[in-house]
Amino acid sequence: MDDELELTRAELSERLGVSVGALRKWEGEFSQWITTPPGIKGYGQPRVFNSHDVLVFATIAKARREGKRINDIRAELDERMAAAERDAALGESPLDAALGEEEAAPARVQLALYVDTLRQLEATEGEL
Repeated sequence: MDDELELTRAELSERLGVSVGALRKWEGEFSQWITTPPGIKGYGQPRVFNSHDVLVFATIAKARREGKRINDIRAELDERMAAAERDAALGESPLDAALGEEEAAPARVQLALYVDTLRQLEATEGEL
């Protein structure tokens, strides 16, 4: 697993496509799996999640997108984490390992948009 992958709650929220509020809720719901200690109140430093916690949240986000309920996720999280950790050991980042192919979809959309724009440009001989 990539030990250097550390993200704040806001960064993790953006990468996973979920709200910061959802992450806060998951912190409470899945606290037994979270290893990053909470920050000291009043110091204004954001909590920075380690790579293990990033993997936990990414696994939860994937299960939620699959329509799983919180209780069902809690029951199968250890199994899902083991599978994601195996993938991460093979060189995938924790986010890619947990999210799977869903991260690749936007890249295909962007490529298709580029190809369509290029075809329009060629068809109009450079004048759009």
